[in-house]
Amino acid sequence: MIRVGLVGFGLAGRVFHAPLISSVQGLELAAVLERNSDNAAQRYPGITTCRSLERMLADTSLGLFVVATPNGTHFEIARQILEAGKSVVVDKPTAVTSAEIAQLMELARAASGRREPPRDEYGDRARCEATMNAIMQGRGLLQQRGTLQQEIKQRSERVRELAKFRSSADTVPTSESLAAAIDGSKVLSDDLWEIFRVLLR
Repeated sequence: MIRVGLVGFGLAGRVFHAPLISSVQGLELAAVLERNSDNAAQRYPGITTCRSLERMLADTSLGLFVVATPNGTHFEIARQILEAGKSVVVDKPTAVTSAEIAQLMELARAASGRREPPRDEYGDRARCEATMNAIMQGRGLLQQRGTLQQEIKQRSERVRELAKFRSSADTVPTSESLAAAIDGSKVLSDDLWEIFRVLLR
């Protein structure tokens, strides 16, 4: 069981984080930082109410801290928690500048004993780039095909007349006649059969 300390019990802490933490098996909402009220203790009897972050960090039984304070305070609170060697989850935004986020990442690596692996440890870079290019090409084709399908659906009444272009030896339009039938615009021959399939839906 991971005992969780929730820093802040405003809207985010009260409505989102506290109910989530208390409902997840393996997590226990053990302490809440509220400087001036006891709202969390009234809603979650048995928790410890802390008046300061220092007091909460002194509780060695807490294994995880969740920061749910106003955005401008996230960086400083997360920094203190990481410098104390504790694990932390920060409500979005993690910080308000990229420099602050970079600093928190460094602190998190130091606290966990992990490091960013050297570039050559990521694997075959050329293979990764080839895979990413293939994914991007696939996305482009899907987008193009979606555009073609939409255009064809809009012209479905006119294109239904394609039956007169059937050859005597085939039951579907020929590539040439189908291409000519769509306003004379050039369509990739590889897409023609996909277009015809769409028409038959």
